[in-house]
Amino acid sequence: MVKDDPLKIELALRERSNRVGILSTIIFIKLETKAGYEISGYLDYGDKLVLENWKPIFVGHKKIMPKLTDLGYYNWRSGKVVCNDSSHFKVKQDPSKGLIFQNRFDRKIINPAPGCNPGANTTRKRVYTPMYQLVILFDHVIESLTIIEK
Repeated sequence: MVKDDPLKIELALRERSNRVGILSTIIFIKLETKAGYEISGYLDYGDKLVLENWKPIFVGHKKIMPKLTDLGYYNWRSGKVVCNDSSHFKVKQDPSKGLIFQNRFDRKIINPAPGCNPGANTTRKRVYTPMYQLVILFDHVIESLTIIEK
C-alpha cells in the first residue's frame, strides 16, 4: 500500500464536507481484483462514510472496493451490472446521456460521461494513483434549501 496515496489525500480533504452535507462526492473507481479481473463502480462517498469504517483504508490496510450495493457496479469479466439509489443520489438512465445521478437534496443532475459537462455545481477531477487503474471524483456542492426557496 502507498503511504501518501493521492486518492487518500483527496478523500481526506473532502471527508468533513461530505459528513456535514455541504458536498456530495461520487467516486468512480476501476481496479483489478486479486483474482485478476477488473471491476468498477460509482460510490456515494457520504453514504460510505456513514455505513463503513474508513480507518483501514486511510491507514493503508485495505483498498476501496466497489460493491453490488453501490450506486453502480460493473464486473468486466462476467458483464454483471447493478445500479442502486443511495441516501444522497437517485440513479437514472437517460436515453441520450446514459447513466446519470440526481442529487436528492437539490435535485441537480450529475453526468459522469467522459467529455461532458458534469452538471451545475459539480466538478470532475481525475486522481492518479498507483493503487487503482482509474479514479474520478465528482464533487457536487449542494445548494441549500434556503437559497432555492428565495
